[in-house]
Formats: sequence, C-alpha cells, structure tokens
Amino acid sequence: MVMYSLSRPISDVPFVARESARGVVVGNKCGRDFLYYALHFLRPTESAVMVQSPCTLETRAMFGPPVPSWLAWTMIQFWRAPRYLRSIDLRWTINGVQIKSYWSLVRAIVTARLSYDDAMALVESRIQANQVVGIDISLGWGGLLDHVVFVYGYDAESLYVFDTHRVAALEYEPLIESYYFRLPKTIVKQRWTRFGRVWTLDDASAQ
Repeated sequence: MVMYSLSRPISDVPFVARESARGVVVGNKCGRDFLYYALHFLRPTESAVMVQSPCTLETRAMFGPPVPSWLAWTMIQFWRAPRYLRSIDLRWTINGVQIKSYWSLVRAIVTARLSYDDAMALVESRIQANQVVGIDISLGWGGLLDHVVFVYGYDAESLYVFDTHRVAALEYEPLIESYYFRLPKTIVKQRWTRFGRVWTLDDASAQ
C-alpha cells in the first residue's frame, strides 16, 4: 500500500510527551501541541531554540495567557497566536477560513463547516504538496469535545499522525516512534461531525 508523507524524516521529528500533574495527563492542550509540531516543521531552526517543548509556548505566553483545562473551550490561550504566527510569516486557516485575530478564530471554530469527504481531500492535497495540516475530530458530546492531531502522511486506509499522548477513544496504533500513530480513516469518518475541522499552516513568505 502506497503511503504519502511530508518530506521531513521521522527521525528528525522532536516527539514530546504531554505534561502531567500528579500522575494524570493534562487535558485540552491538543491545539497547542499541533502548533508545536507545525512550528518545528515550518521553522525548524528557529523553533529548536524558541520552542523546546509545547509548554514553552505557554511559559513564554507566545500564543496567549495559559488557562486551566476547563477553560480551554474559550480559546483565550490562543489570544495572541494569530498575531504571533503572522509575525513569523505563517498563515493559519481552519476549514479554509484564515485566522487573522482571536475573534476570527472563535468564528471559525463555531461556524466553519467541512464534510468528511472534503476534509480528506484537503488533508491529502496538503500532504502531497508537503504542507502542514491537522485533523480535528470528535471525542464526544456530538463533536463539542474534540482532539486535533498533526498529520504526517496517509495511505488508502489510514492517516499517520503525531500526538503528545495516547487517546484511547481514537483507537490509533502506535508505530516505531513514541507518539507516532496510524489512525484508520474509518475511525475519522465515524467520529466526523459538523464540528469536524482541518487546520492548516502555510509559509506566507513563500507565496
């Protein structure tokens, strides 16, 4: 089965584990973790110094003020993210809507819609073009509880994704590296709701 993937070798990916508190994995940090991997793919030299772990993004308040996991739905933790990403010539979109401000992020999260078939077509076209993409799918509550992962590659049956901890509900299979998983497309389809999203980051300086 033919697999298509981004150009960066898996051996170069800075895999990290999600932080824990009192032995319990801290929840609701998946958007931050996706952007961590995206920055290391798009800005590897800069990120190796500035973004040593996803936690760095919070300790330096690069994206916004840290919030407890139960406030993650407000997206306040990304208050500064659109401005920061633009400052390093990166363009962020969710379901094709460009994120230029905190409020455009909220609108995209709440209103932007994409069918499963269109989402898969977008993911695959991004991988073929060697561009950053993530898939955001439901874990429960009709899609209000969700999880976004960085997509490294795909084949006819699966997506190959990066994460920072193992989410049992996704039923994905760990591969040769920690936090590198095979995610069956059947699981993505089963869990796709009207809140399903595709996140992309583009190098605006290359346009």
